[in-house]
Amino acid sequence: MEKKTKIYISGGITNVDNYQEKFNNAQCKLEKLGYSVINPAKILDGMPSDTTWDEYMELCIVMLGQSDVICMLPQWQQSSGAKIERQTAIELNKDILYI
Repeated sequence: MEKKTKIYISGGITNVDNYQEKFNNAQCKLEKLGYSVINPAKILDGMPSDTTWDEYMELCIVMLGQSDVICMLPQWQQSSGAKIERQTAIELNKDILYI
């Protein structure tokens, strides 16, 4: 079986209306392009309600590390977390896809 390229979706979550819909729409589009998608919005929704922002970011960086590519959603520049993820992707020499 051919290994698919793993792509991590990055974008605003905190204080963003309909972030789940935005991440899910991106996931559908990326899967149609043949990517294996890591969608942090889905994964993090299963975390306990007292999980801190720092704890979420730790998990996100681990997931990002497992990817080959990072996909930056529109308005990613307005998200502190997405900016950290992008910088980490640069440091890890990941490919970056902007949509």
